[in-house]
Amino acid sequence: MSMTDALRAAVNVIDEALCLLDGKNRLRFLNAAAERLLGYRLDELSGRDFSEQVGALPEVAAGETEVRFRRKDGTSIRVLCRLRRIAESGDGASCAVVFRPIDRPSGDSLRDSGPTLRVIIDAIAEGVIVIGEGGLIELLNPAAERLFGYAEQEMLGRDIRLLMPTPQHEAPDGYLADFLPTDGQEMTATSRDVRGQRKDGAIFPIHLVIGELREGNRRLFVCITHDLSYRKRTEKKLVTLSEVIDQSPIAILISSLDGRIEYVNLGFTRLTGYHAEDVVGKNTSMLQSGSTTPEQYRRLWDTIRQGKEWRGEIQDRKKNGDLYWALQAISPLRDAAGNITHYLAVQQDVTDQKRNKEALRESEERFRQVADMAGEWLWEQDAAGCYIYSSSAVREILGYEPDEIIGKHYLDLLTPEDRARWTAELAPVQQRRFYRLINHYRHKDGREVFTESTGEPVFDANRELLKWRGVDHDITARKRYEDALRVRDRAIEAASVGISITDAQHEGFPNIYVNPALSRITGYARDELLGQNMGLLQGRGTDPAVVA
Repeated sequence: MSMTDALRAAVNVIDEALCLLDGKNRLRFLNAAAERLLGYRLDELSGRDFSEQVGALPEVAAGETEVRFRRKDGTSIRVLCRLRRIAESGDGASCAVVFRPIDRPSGDSLRDSGPTLRVIIDAIAEGVIVIGEGGLIELLNPAAERLFGYAEQEMLGRDIRLLMPTPQHEAPDGYLADFLPTDGQEMTATSRDVRGQRKDGAIFPIHLVIGELREGNRRLFVCITHDLSYRKRTEKKLVTLSEVIDQSPIAILISSLDGRIEYVNLGFTRLTGYHAEDVVGKNTSMLQSGSTTPEQYRRLWDTIRQGKEWRGEIQDRKKNGDLYWALQAISPLRDAAGNITHYLAVQQDVTDQKRNKEALRESEERFRQVADMAGEWLWEQDAAGCYIYSSSAVREILGYEPDEIIGKHYLDLLTPEDRARWTAELAPVQQRRFYRLINHYRHKDGREVFTESTGEPVFDANRELLKWRGVDHDITARKRYEDALRVRDRAIEAASVGISITDAQHEGFPNIYVNPALSRITGYARDELLGQNMGLLQGRGTDPAVVA
């Protein structure tokens, strides 16, 4: 690498313009900042007298001095310049000229071209920056100030690299140089997404459009900048939302207004077996199982075409032919003007729940049928004792339809006597299982009914009483028979004649019952007679033939 190449690589990142002169003020080298500021390339000035071509130089010892340089396009620019002597080297360089602009290049005609242009530029919502061929900022609007955080005076006359992040700042050839033609030909507007840097150092994405503007023999470049931060955040949210939709276990389908499928998520694929390429462009009717009636589909379409949401259970068919049940919601999607543009269908697989529900329903129906055939009255009461469920057996037992007793308190169905008894005795059995309690009800037609009632409380996780569940068995006939037996027993016990009952099934016909009168007549105690044959009472004069 030559010394010139080495110097260019080393000093091109410097913001200040730098030129190297030999002992006769002939130019040996200038950096990229000097090229942009003066409008010359190195090969155009190399070996030429700097003072004659560009302008007079200050004294070496004068420090930083204000001078005016001529640019290639004929305009002049005021700069702060300082000279430094350097040791002689092989290429003859003996002096370094370092300068920076203190105002913008004299292109005032652009800024002063009339109030209309300025009003238009200031009214543009996008940031507008005008730069010369040297890369210095000559004009900007308030939107550019807000975008980059600099005041106008802080940007005018400064190198455009002020607004670039570090990588582009150090490599300008890879940034604006990619936009600006260097062969003198007129450029066409071009654009790309790049990164900008605000005054506070924050780096943000911008969309940059650059077009060429001619002012006499000067070439200017208009940069339109648009902050992409919101769009980038929105794009990120859309990507996240897309990932969430794809990872959702719910099947999602979007169709056109005529039912053509435009989008399905992975949840749809997992549910139906169809991939996007299998269904996109096809009508949603391909999923129909045939079990849904045309009338149901007509009501569905009428609902969503009116802009309303439709919800319901529907049976569809998978790719492999299996049927499945889905809880489906279909909603219209609208544009900004409120017009319906698409339909969104969301499906949740409820096949297992449907199957379990149907199995439970069948099981309950079988149980109810068995209970009804057995004459058992199944019931449920809330924690207060009001009926919340009743099987149809109540119709045979009490004469009421199941709906007639829902909401009634169980005490309301009892006879007044039994109601009083249970009101007094309820506390000891409350919230405990009870078994074969005798209830005395009043039939709807007024007659009395007796049941054996068994029930138990149902508690929640906190041991709070939720309800009662139980069964009543009609024992009215048995109760009447038992009552009749008790009456008969009392009559036999009270009889004045001796009565015995023997077991004819056993040898010797032993006594199984004797009444008190027999004991009084014979003088035998009841325990002495029970299990004995009545022959025990026969005397010597008894005729055996009569006994036989």
